[in-house]
Amino acid sequence: MGFGGSRAYAAEPSYPLSRTLCMLNFDMIGMADEKPFYAVGMGQNPKLAEMLKEVSSGVAEVKGGIDHAIVGSDQWVFHLAGVPTLLLTSGRYSEYNTPEDGPEIISTNSIRRAATLWAQLVRKLDPLDSLPAPLDKYFPPPSRR
Repeated sequence: MGFGGSRAYAAEPSYPLSRTLCMLNFDMIGMADEKPFYAVGMGQNPKLAEMLKEVSSGVAEVKGGIDHAIVGSDQWVFHLAGVPTLLLTSGRYSEYNTPEDGPEIISTNSIRRAATLWAQLVRKLDPLDSLPAPLDKYFPPPSRR
């Protein structure tokens, strides 16, 4: 559903955003194999970042990546609504959006590691009723002029 789906959901949520604990987003997770993942939004959501670091031990290395939400990414509208967000990604790769970008290049090990990481984070989040609101660390994208 991507960004359009996120916008539609945020406009008419089936569960109130004010009661939504967080939004965890997977995007391009299939290329890490044994390399680290990147978590986007850790600087805006220190509690989520702390919890992710706790559960990542023995599963996968996670680097901070970009500390602020990315305009146009699937979690952006949730961030704007005050919902804590994290994006887990293996980052861009040379085949991205080329004819070679097909299912045969996906690392099932990468997907397994990402799913295990997120499942452990969800288990840690499950007993919580709330998280601190995201810090406002939005930086406008650079001008294209």
